[in-house]
Amino acid sequence: QPLVVALDDTICRKTGKRIRAAKTLHDPLSPPFHPNFCHALRFLQAVMLIWPRDKAGAARAIPVAFDLAPPVPKPKQPRKPGKRASKKDLAAYARDCRAYQNDVKNFRKMQQLHGLSAQGAKLLNQLRQRCNAIAGWENKILWSVVDASFCNRTVFNFLDPKIVLIGRVRKDIRLYGPVNEGTPTKTGRGRKTAYGPLLPTPEHLRQDANSPWEKCSVFAAGKRHQLNYKTIASVCWRSCTATRPMRLIVIRPLRYRAHGHTLYRQPAYLLVSDCTVS
Repeated sequence: QPLVVALDDTICRKTGKRIRAAKTLHDPLSPPFHPNFCHALRFLQAVMLIWPRDKAGAARAIPVAFDLAPPVPKPKQPRKPGKRASKKDLAAYARDCRAYQNDVKNFRKMQQLHGLSAQGAKLLNQLRQRCNAIAGWENKILWSVVDASFCNRTVFNFLDPKIVLIGRVRKDIRLYGPVNEGTPTKTGRGRKTAYGPLLPTPEHLRQDANSPWEKCSVFAAGKRHQLNYKTIASVCWRSCTATRPMRLIVIRPLRYRAHGHTLYRQPAYLLVSDCTVS
């Protein structure tokens, strides 16, 4: 069986105001048109997907990690003095503002090193080390399935080379092809040529009639389905993966019948961190 790990963040609601690492977080159960907040602890949960041995069936998620992932504390903005403040108070306020600007810069750096994305990448690397300690698993690929919040540059920079990440992306990301060998390199001043031609966005690829759909048999919801998908190998996402080649997979929405009408589910756009694997 392949080694597949699913990773996501979750919250544990708390009522005490003096619990360490408890913050005001977004409530995942709130409606999309009215986001609510709650006092809770944030955790990172990783599960290993295990399939039946002899027959086709649904996978079972076995929890293998549940780690506390507190957010990086944000610096507080200094309080502005009133109209009757003295020159001494205004000077102290100016010093506090300069210190606050430096704290904000350090906060941005700490977010990249110890934020939610960095903690998720470190957790995946720890699972990779645990798999290496098991006989017969040290050379197997660890597939990691994540949502769009973990599909960013921070995760790709921290990730172990033996981990293949599959993450959801937006439908309007700007993708480029790799630089071909025959492409003339730029000489002189200015930025060097690092990307190839501009590729269609995932949404444009889905709507392109000239690009045929490929089929693959998958097991879901108690039976096998014919999955329609399109894929492009060796794509570069400039704002996220830089020059690292990726694979884009566009999954066609599933058609189903309900109340006498034909309805469609939402399409999926996936990005795979290694374009050489099958």
